[in-house]
Amino acid sequence: AVPILIENGSSGVILIFNKEAGRDFTINDSHIIEMICQFTTVALENSRLLKESLDRQKMQQELELAREVQTTFLPEVESSEQFDIAATYIPALQISGDYYDLIPMGKNRLLFLMGDVTNKGAPAALVMTSVYSIVRAYIHSGEAVNVTDLMSRLNDILCNDVIKGRDMFITLFIAYIDLDAGMMEYCNGGHCPPFYYRSTTKETIRLRQGGALVGQFAGLPYRATKIKINENDRIFSYTDGIIEAEDLSGQLYGLDRLEQFFKDGLMLDATRFNRVVKEEVDRFSEGVGADKWDDFTTLVIDIKDPAASVDTVFDFEYESCLTSLEKMYCDLEKVIEQFQVEQTTANHLMVVISEAITNSIIHAHKQDKGITVKLKLTINKNRVLADITDEGKRESIGELGKKDLKVDPSVEGGRGIGIIKKLSDDFTIKSLPEGGTLLSIEMKLKHNRLSTGG
Repeated sequence: AVPILIENGSSGVILIFNKEAGRDFTINDSHIIEMICQFTTVALENSRLLKESLDRQKMQQELELAREVQTTFLPEVESSEQFDIAATYIPALQISGDYYDLIPMGKNRLLFLMGDVTNKGAPAALVMTSVYSIVRAYIHSGEAVNVTDLMSRLNDILCNDVIKGRDMFITLFIAYIDLDAGMMEYCNGGHCPPFYYRSTTKETIRLRQGGALVGQFAGLPYRATKIKINENDRIFSYTDGIIEAEDLSGQLYGLDRLEQFFKDGLMLDATRFNRVVKEEVDRFSEGVGADKWDDFTTLVIDIKDPAASVDTVFDFEYESCLTSLEKMYCDLEKVIEQFQVEQTTANHLMVVISEAITNSIIHAHKQDKGITVKLKLTINKNRVLADITDEGKRESIGELGKKDLKVDPSVEGGRGIGIIKKLSDDFTIKSLPEGGTLLSIEMKLKHNRLSTGG
């Protein structure tokens, strides 16, 4: 009798009896059987490892499918004339207990939510899927939006039908923005307090009011708070993956540090701020092991100026000589000052337009003062379109966009076009039927939120 040994014990035994011709077993027989047991052990272990590997692959595929399904629940993040919106959603595992939703309720109204289940992985993701379904059913019911009523319904349904006393709960923030009324109504169910920047007073508010966490006790009361909103205000909501991020010494990033970063980043647009806050937390927790990571979700909403999309048009005309650039700079400075363009953006705009006009003066018109270069600026608070038209007699180039154009710095005007391509958000060059070339440039504008309030 020889045991089949594995790492933590034995998985069986080989018994051999009744040797032929009635002879006794020998030491050599014992060695042979032990060798057979070793081969058997290897075969059994390989079989076990293969099964575990297949099980892991199946689980991984199921988690990947769950992640894809969960991702489909996330809203399309699209800015509009009323709101500039940016979001980040990074699960610590394949699937997450974090949740956010953006639900437009007409042109000037927006319902948004931010939540976090006190768990990670599949259980948390399933609860958040339930929250998504309950919210969407509430919206599609056609009832008027009431954040207190919505929070109460979520709490009762989750307590009675989803969580059912399990050791889980949700922190949840709900807000309803109504630009026509100039108000935002919010209810905070135990969630990390979002930050609200009020442009008129330059103050930052923590949005705390509402009630207890959601999903543990049915029938809890919740209350809503209304605050007045203005154009150029900002709302920043997030989950605790930010403030509970640790550095190598175990220190937490914390709420106060995040609020200061929020204040320091007010000059950044929503997309840029949303990106740098992730970079900031990554720097803080650099070197910390993956086991310390938590789900990371942020949402930035800027209230736009209603008049920001109203276009103002300026038409300028310059002689084809380099001394005309001085007048062009004066014209641009007046426009930049009128629209309070942030300094770095203003510098890029100056460079791009001056390079375009210089190209036309030198390469298209050969500095012939009898020919003029036309500049048309179509500008609002969000972007500027610059159309530069010359009368250069050059070979037709059809129409080329920023992505199509191959820049050769060695050819005439190549360096200038390369600068324009690098600094502008978009541009096209096309030949005009009557002769000449039209260069159209688009640049998105940023404004100094701190110094101008807008």
